[in-house]
Amino acid sequence: DIIEEGQKNNQIKKQVNPNLASRAIFGALDELLLGWLLTENKVFTLDKAAEQIFNLFCDGMSCN
Repeated sequence: DIIEEGQKNNQIKKQVNPNLASRAIFGALDELLLGWLLTENKVFTLDKAAEQIFNLFCDGMSCN
């Protein structure tokens, strides 16, 4: 698991639960995609929104 690998390399905080974090990331991306697909007036692009979600989670889990 990439989160556990990051913890071993001191890149991700040890107190982060890898299973919970991976489910949260998946859930956020799944909700983003579903909302985007069901909305006619697209107010954001998927790539920019996914990048923001990625940064949000990575900044929150990072040891740096």
